[in-house]
Amino acid sequence: YRIRAAGFGITVYEVVKTTRQQDRWQVLWETSSVEDTFIVEVPFLGEAQPALASHESGEYDYGTEIVFRSPEAERYGLYIQKDQKIGSAVYESLGEDTEKRYTLSQDMRFRVWSGNRRYRFSSPVDYEYQLKTYDVTFVVRDQYSGKPIEGAVIAGPFFDTVETGEDGTATVTGLLSRQHNLTVRAGDYYKPQDFGSNETLRFQPTGEKQQELVIELEPLYRDVSLPLASPASLTASAKGPDVKLKTGQTRPLFNSLSVGVELPLPASVNLTYNRDTGKYEGTIGASVPGFLGEELPFEEVKQMVKNKMNPKLMKLLNRIPAKFGVDGDIQILGYVEAEPPKVGENATDLKITDGHVAVAFSTELSVIMPVWWIAYAKLAVGGGAEYQSGVLMEQFDEYPLERLTVKGAVQGSLSASIGLGLGLVDTVCVESGLRGEVSVNTALLVSQKEVKDETTIDLTGTWYNKAQFLLFQSQSDLSMKWRLYPQEMNEEKPVEIAASPEPLGRDYAKKDSNFEPEPKQDEPVISNAFPYGQPVVKTVNQKTSSGGSRSVTLLCWVDDARDRNDMNRTALYYSVFDGETYTEPRQVDDDMTADFDPYLAGDGDRVYLVWQNADEQFFDDVSVEDMSAGMGIKIAEWTGNGFSNVTELTEKSDGYQAMPRVLVKDDGVSVVWVENSLNDCTGADGVHTIVRRTYEHGAWKEPGAVHSGLPGLTSLN
Repeated sequence: YRIRAAGFGITVYEVVKTTRQQDRWQVLWETSSVEDTFIVEVPFLGEAQPALASHESGEYDYGTEIVFRSPEAERYGLYIQKDQKIGSAVYESLGEDTEKRYTLSQDMRFRVWSGNRRYRFSSPVDYEYQLKTYDVTFVVRDQYSGKPIEGAVIAGPFFDTVETGEDGTATVTGLLSRQHNLTVRAGDYYKPQDFGSNETLRFQPTGEKQQELVIELEPLYRDVSLPLASPASLTASAKGPDVKLKTGQTRPLFNSLSVGVELPLPASVNLTYNRDTGKYEGTIGASVPGFLGEELPFEEVKQMVKNKMNPKLMKLLNRIPAKFGVDGDIQILGYVEAEPPKVGENATDLKITDGHVAVAFSTELSVIMPVWWIAYAKLAVGGGAEYQSGVLMEQFDEYPLERLTVKGAVQGSLSASIGLGLGLVDTVCVESGLRGEVSVNTALLVSQKEVKDETTIDLTGTWYNKAQFLLFQSQSDLSMKWRLYPQEMNEEKPVEIAASPEPLGRDYAKKDSNFEPEPKQDEPVISNAFPYGQPVVKTVNQKTSSGGSRSVTLLCWVDDARDRNDMNRTALYYSVFDGETYTEPRQVDDDMTADFDPYLAGDGDRVYLVWQNADEQFFDDVSVEDMSAGMGIKIAEWTGNGFSNVTELTEKSDGYQAMPRVLVKDDGVSVVWVENSLNDCTGADGVHTIVRRTYEHGAWKEPGAVHSGLPGLTSLN
């Protein structure tokens, strides 16, 4: 209120509004007469309410908005004063300005009241605000792989620079709750990240003091997976050269042998940037399970492919079904190097600078193919192609790179034995064929036509005319070459089978046979044995000393009885394996005559052994015909500790008796064998009869024919 004296009168004014320029008043009471003493009565308006804040004093997060309001600002105004220590700032609000807003970016203090700088119509109220702080763990990782990044440097205005460890983490104590102007660097391999106050990189406080903030950096050179185009494949059917048989017929050595080239490669190559060399690197086929982290190092692969292979290590590589001349397995080892893209280019804009692939092919192929009634073809291929370098990895498309292809030439050879013969498989064989190599020379190209034009598959070596039956053999040789693909240039000259048998050699007998009762894995039980041992095995029961029995493995084979003459040398032996040790070999039936072709059948306690047995002793000058006529069939029963009840099932005849087989069923035993009417052990002449003899009710029945008049047989299996 203001009191003013004018002449003999007194006027009382009331302030109704205050501005920075002037105060405005209205007359509240006045009088024109003056007495010595007078009383002025005015209405009591009450004290103004203090200004209010949206948040009480305390700790708040960075960016929290503080709002001050005065319920009676229109009448009394709003006055706000910041603490001088923070930075003096005065704001005065009158009239329509009923509130003021502040964003918390640092510790702040305020004093507010209703009124103005000169008049306080309410008591001042002090507010103090502090920023919350947290212990924050930064987690820096690769944006694509998710792997932690070691050595990433994190800098900010409110903490000292920190660096991530091996696990990609770094911890800062006292970090503002919503940090801004954050910088993250991770060398030259990752794109740096700068986070300003307007960036979205924020973590939301949970009220706990320990917080975690994940930062993902984009690699400048990310890993790239490029498709790999496999070379075109080639498959063809090859016909063998004609062979003139003993019967006068001319037949092809083989009619339909699948040949070709098919080298499957992985569908893609994974390239990883090497920070030390500044290049992308990738390997092909370098997976080795259980070996040094299961993946061969790039430099080791590169040296192996370009220089000298490590055969032991190559054996550990994965095998993939393939075709290299014939069917088999392939092992692939290769590498790729590429320059990274230029600045501003896509991650896949690579340029191949070096790349090679080594190919190793191996097979163990053995097939017996009946071609017609009295003949068969036998193919055996083994060994492996030499590991080849010089097969280049090149860009398939124009820049930028979209996929890779393998280009170049692959050469290799496999040992081969292929023949056509007559007679009974395993015991008698008359064969003509080629022993040597399957050689492949091919270009690894994407075009199917180019592969056909650039591929040759040759069967090169020595033609042999081979006959082996009982204890006789014969062979004559002739060098030649046969093209399996393409076959248009072959000149067919039928090769005749020569049969001038001589007794089998016995050079192996110059050294004693060696028996190993506890052989290691892949080691022989019998060394320096008869070369045509024809071993057979069967699980049987063996009697124990306590009167019980146990399951063991029975092994039977034909071996050289060194105390006999050449033409009676083959004897049938057996040994029992209990899982750890083989028993000393014993003869099944030491009758001093030649034995061949054992066969076991049955199970448990009822096991029988049949074999081809000479029914007389031969002199060293015996002929093939006389030995063939002297062959018969025997059977023996397993007793639990050996063989007994040895029985001759055949009588001496003018025919050749061979290929015994036995079947044990219920209480009966059935034995079958083959007889040739003209005593021809090759089976080329005469007809064949399958004969059976059964054991029923404790006695052997008379033999009887099952089938007769058959022109030829290769097997009863």
